Amino acid sequence: MKSRIRIVSIVVLALLGAMAPSVAADPPSFDEEWVQSAPATVGLIGINTQASVQAMTYSSYLLSLRGTTSKVDFAGTCSSLSDPNCLTWDRLQFRSDLQPCSLTIPSDCFNGLIVKDSNGKEIPSTLVADAIAPLKQSYTGSPDKNLPTGGAPLIFSIPGAAHSGGDLYMVKPDLVGALEKGQDKFKVIKLEAVIVPVKKVAGDTGLLQISDTATDYATIDMIAGDGREKGTMTCDFFKDGKTCFVTQAFPVGITFGMKLRLSQSVYGWLHGRLRNPDVSVAPNPIVKDGVDLTIISEPMRVPVLFGWTQSANAPAGVLARYSGVPRLGTVYGAPGKAADRNGPLSEISMLHEQLDASESSLAEVRDWLDVLGDKATVEPYNWSVQTMVGGSSEEINKCTKDSKALAGIVSTNATMYSPGAPAFNKESQSLDYKVVAPHFAHNGDVFLGTYDLLMSSQVARCIYNFSKAPISATISIVSSDGNTRVATTSINEKNGFLHLGAYGFEFSSPTIKVTLKQEPVKEVIAPVRNSAKRTITCLLGKTTKKITALKPVCPKGYKLKK
Repeated sequence: MKSRIRIVSIVVLALLGAMAPSVAADPPSFDEEWVQSAPATVGLIGINTQASVQAMTYSSYLLSLRGTTSKVDFAGTCSSLSDPNCLTWDRLQFRSDLQPCSLTIPSDCFNGLIVKDSNGKEIPSTLVADAIAPLKQSYTGSPDKNLPTGGAPLIFSIPGAAHSGGDLYMVKPDLVGALEKGQDKFKVIKLEAVIVPVKKVAGDTGLLQISDTATDYATIDMIAGDGREKGTMTCDFFKDGKTCFVTQAFPVGITFGMKLRLSQSVYGWLHGRLRNPDVSVAPNPIVKDGVDLTIISEPMRVPVLFGWTQSANAPAGVLARYSGVPRLGTVYGAPGKAADRNGPLSEISMLHEQLDASESSLAEVRDWLDVLGDKATVEPYNWSVQTMVGGSSEEINKCTKDSKALAGIVSTNATMYSPGAPAFNKESQSLDYKVVAPHFAHNGDVFLGTYDLLMSSQVARCIYNFSKAPISATISIVSSDGNTRVATTSINEKNGFLHLGAYGFEFSSPTIKVTLKQEPVKEVIAPVRNSAKRTITCLLGKTTKKITALKPVCPKGYKLKK
């Protein structure tokens, strides 16, 4: 089952004066509060690589869809499985913002926030009750059906980790899943978790929520664009109808993490925006096959590539991605004229956004780097992790396909990266990972890359057919011109995971190569001992006694016969 994001925004153009803040005097959260601009005319195509905003766009929902893969007849949200909307369906899908663990929600729940200063000392945090207005699409789960309860995002106050907009943080650990016809229980498709510093701004800002309009869905296995209640749509961040929660920059030197109690094991690979991550997996004491997952990490800055170009003059590689239909992205139309997303590009402007990690996305970002000058638009902070959807190479897959445990986490601050686990290169015997990002930050400085690979020690040994002896590794950064660059590297093994890191390398599109080694175990040869027994004759008067042993000795009173 595959889900696709469908953005259905049709916007009438207005000629807006583009005013960019001076990069020499960026306010503290300039990168985080940046919002993309609309095109000034039709006939443009654009790109926005900003990290997926799904987690911040949607809160919890339980959605009932009726129809087929070619036509949706009904769409409606439910307060529980007993809601009339959920009594008949062809497909149910959910997103659950996990709620704090309690007697009523013992599993599939949030089990604690972790905040530490630069010395590793824990910083206290307080859950702020009712910080978010009640959301219409929250729902009650059903543990028997593997359906987690879905409520509002969690807001914490952390005075010891204050940021430029206050001390509030939004914590959103989300599970996404579905129930298909013929199935008895919901299947979790994705884990997606974010931690975001936020500033509260009051006002009538409307409400972001999943659409419950059937015409917004082309198929029952599609996640549709957001639906909005009436209000002044001035907020481009998370909104609850009364308050806008504007993203802010993380304070420097603070590490964040979360504990999740899950009813199903997390297996395969995770990827995210995590610097120097630490992970631990323990049995869930409540549910037999569940796990307690803990992830701790520093946030990182990720460069965003955004801009427009005339479609008539666009390079062939860029233009080719808009030739197929249906065209995915946001479509902008001219004043007084309906915007046809699949019509002539000269009559509309199209923005390609929410790019998922894939080989085609890697190529697309490379092409746009040439168009936009190999320079980032902004570099906002991120702390996020989610399930990896892309496939693995044959060698890695054979070592993980039958495992019900977490294989590893791949994390980088690159704008775009490979869609799966690192690929095993048979020729070089290395684990290769492709990344791409602008060479320069928005202020003109060289943007330096980070890469963290957290791999199950068991998986690593399986790939290389290693023994349980210690493993060593080398990490090299090979640029697109074939030259090997120098980077700071870190290698250690902890809690059953091998952690390899590379920091301070330059973009635009290098390949990171990790090679694991293990010294052959030296055979210890014990000295050969003479194991032959010998016999002696002992005399006591006329009595004779023979003694046979490795080291024979005459009994007391006897003398050795010579």
